[in-house]
Amino acid sequence: MVNLDQVKLLDSKVTDIISKAIKLEEKNNALLQQNGELKSKLDTNQKRIDDLETHIIRFREDQERIEESILATLEKINQFGEAINNKLSKKTSSPKTSKAALEPPAQEPMPVSSDEDSEIADEKVCFEIPASDTLQDEETMDDIPDPLDDTDMPASDVELDIY
Repeated sequence: MVNLDQVKLLDSKVTDIISKAIKLEEKNNALLQQNGELKSKLDTNQKRIDDLETHIIRFREDQERIEESILATLEKINQFGEAINNKLSKKTSSPKTSKAALEPPAQEPMPVSSDEDSEIADEKVCFEIPASDTLQDEETMDDIPDPLDDTDMPASDVELDIY
């Protein structure tokens, strides 16, 4: 037969199991809530990562465009420098020419008689710049500093920082 002590022991064990089950259920609920919060943070962080990757791609594209622009500008500067050098070398190597020899021959304007001719005339517009305005005497050319002169150039051992 079952005695009273056994019933009390059984009752205490059932009470312990019930209290442990309640604690485990509370812990499980807390972990589920924490899991939900972490998933939410993960989604937020994933969206942030996607945005940053998009910014990185745009930055790289912009950087490539900037580099291409800088290289194109440097090429234009080089071409400009070569043009100046060529012009200076032509000026120094050729004898002094008269203004009359440098002026282009006069051109008569084309008469426009029909609509077709007027369309052609509209497409081709020519401007003549008088040679006297563009040419300068040798005396005024002496006032212009020579870009090939090394007096104003920075020391060659100095590294220039462009960034």
